[in-house]
Amino acid sequence: PVYGKENDSPSSYIDPEGGCVNSLAADGCDIQGSVKNCVLFRNVRIEKGASVENCILFKDTVVKRGAILRGVITDKYVTVSENVTLMGHERYPIVLSLIHISEPTRLRPPVAGENDLPPVYLRGPGLAA
Repeated sequence: PVYGKENDSPSSYIDPEGGCVNSLAADGCDIQGSVKNCVLFRNVRIEKGASVENCILFKDTVVKRGAILRGVITDKYVTVSENVTLMGHERYPIVLSLIHISEPTRLRPPVAGENDLPPVYLRGPGLAA
């Protein structure tokens, strides 16, 4: 037999005023903002006014009002606070791991011609790169 964790969650909620296009959302997600071309794992919450595009958000990630994420991969339990803008590139995503971004922050994608740059990894309790 195959044993796995049983994790019963309610079905995902997608607010009609928000929207979820071409995305995959696991059980327990609360999508009130805009989501496009994303993979959302269990219990991800996208608040009203937040916009998420081309992202992979792991379990229990919270994206608060006014936040904009493009080309971002988050680890479990990441919180992105209000009015934060994070934009990665399709070849060089921004990867967030166990971090709480609480101040208005802007990270830019690589400039054209910077082809050898690795992804941007942010870890720990602050914005340490």
